[in-house]
Amino acid sequence: MTLLEVPRPHLQPLQRLLALDRAARSAFVSALQTARATTDLDAFVASIPTDAFAATAEDIAPLASLYLGRDRSGTSAADYAVSIVEALKRAEMQPTGGDWDALTADLVKVLEAHDSLGLTAKGWELSEEHDRVFCNARIMTDLRPIFTLKTDKKIRGAVITHTMRITFHDEDSRSTSDVLVGMRASDLVKLRSAIERAIEKEAVLRDAVSNTITIVGGDDRV
Repeated sequence: MTLLEVPRPHLQPLQRLLALDRAARSAFVSALQTARATTDLDAFVASIPTDAFAATAEDIAPLASLYLGRDRSGTSAADYAVSIVEALKRAEMQPTGGDWDALTADLVKVLEAHDSLGLTAKGWELSEEHDRVFCNARIMTDLRPIFTLKTDKKIRGAVITHTMRITFHDEDSRSTSDVLVGMRASDLVKLRSAIERAIEKEAVLRDAVSNTITIVGGDDRV
């Protein structure tokens, strides 16, 4: 049996799940199984009905991590669920009512939610599989005066420049860095054209495979 240890950041979110009574937890797991797959955990959470449990992305992240762990291990969902339960016991955690068998059954369902949590977890992992992942961008526009002589006290002209600041996540996803790129108006046109072309290509690819596979994420962003 795979010996697991629950990462400390996951303890509190998992405790919230364990604090639910059996009926509420079962309802949440059923809702999780039908949630819309996406690479954005916040969007994934938004597709889960909140009748049983008002989950957050922080609550889903440990479940996604457990799904990926089971996938990498090659262990069956049933055996991995037992390993998770043993890890929770070692962490001195306990479900409401103390019904470990019911919790194990719910965990099996979570680990077998391939078309919802599974696609979300693996899609998110694949989308982040880069040395640098885009976070945000801002373009600052300046008017820069031109002086033609060293002793010139009069502005003879000016140029308009643009500086694009791209913020990206580093490989560990825990920190961000910036890169600054100087641009002219013609460069903005090139950039816009490249972005519009990329959006068009994504639409073509989606249409080409929409009847055969599920594209995870992206369609609500363009």
